[in-house]
Amino acid sequence: PGVETNSHYNLVMSLLAKSSWGSLFGFLISGYVNSIFISKLKLIFIGKYRSIRIIASSIFAIWLYSFISSYHQILVFDNMNFMKILFISGIFGSFMCIFLYPLISFLIDYLKDNEQLDHYDFKTKFGIF
Repeated sequence: PGVETNSHYNLVMSLLAKSSWGSLFGFLISGYVNSIFISKLKLIFIGKYRSIRIIASSIFAIWLYSFISSYHQILVFDNMNFMKILFISGIFGSFMCIFLYPLISFLIDYLKDNEQLDHYDFKTKFGIF
């Protein structure tokens, strides 16, 4: 009772909904773009320089996710807050990507050794379905 007229409650709940939708769209879009980007890098580098490909595509996807998921902040706050949030989340994600690369590399090697499968195809179609 009385919650409908509370402006602070409405602000928080609207931010929560926008953050949830922004995170969902950011996750879906950045994941899809990351898979295309890393595949294109594999073709450009002719299958070599795996660490550069993984780190570059992951950092690109992190910044794209940060931009999409925090874009709603412009509508509520000013552009400076949006830039701060984007910068902090992008830098933090980039450092985490570089810091966790040895673990990621180990997991990739483990999966490639167990599956004995590594596709390298010039005719790959990058459609969603």
